[in-house]
Formats: sequence, structure tokens, C-alpha cells
Amino acid sequence: MLEDGIAERAWFRGIVLSAALFEHFGSLILQNRLHNKISNDRLKSLTLERIIVFLRALDIISQPIYDKMLEIKDKRNDLAHKPFAEVNPEQAELLIRKAIQCLEYLKVADLPSS
Repeated sequence: MLEDGIAERAWFRGIVLSAALFEHFGSLILQNRLHNKISNDRLKSLTLERIIVFLRALDIISQPIYDKMLEIKDKRNDLAHKPFAEVNPEQAELLIRKAIQCLEYLKVADLPSS
């Protein structure tokens, strides 16, 4: 899916989808890791930033992956909350490629489109 965003030069979609995938898979990973120590409803209500922080605090992700995920989250927030924000195509492609690296690190690599 993210590779499709790059191929189609759909920068907004690629960055927003990257953050959504981090949120979805990060929550599932935390659910599996915490084995019901925290309710699934509580985990599902966590913000993306908190999910990323938990992943790092539990040593599920490395510091470089943590930094990349936060960078992508911040750009997603900029795009979502500033409707006229400019998207630099080179920066956007780099961010989406970083997102793919993060998903590969989490062993939930980029999903095929369809």
C-alpha cells in the first residue's frame, strides 16, 4: 500500500496511511506483549504517540525506529491540522520509505494493495 503511494505520488495518503498502520499494528503488538495486563479497550484508546512511546519503553523498537515513527507522526499531524501545508515530494517519499522500514522492523511489512 505504501509503495503504491510512492508510485502514484500520493504523498498525503502515504504519510497518513503510514501513521494509521503504526497505530493499528502497534496496538496489536502491545496487546500481544502485555497479555491482558491492560484491557484491549484501554490499549485501543491510546494515541499514536503513546503507542510509539510504549513500544520503545518495552524495548520492542530501537531508538532509530522510535525516532522515525515520531517524525512520521509529526508530519501526519502537520498535514491533518494544517490543510494548506505544502508537501515536499522528496521529503514525503523519504518519510514513506522510513515508514516501510519501521513496518519491516515490526515484522508487519508493507501490505499489498487490493
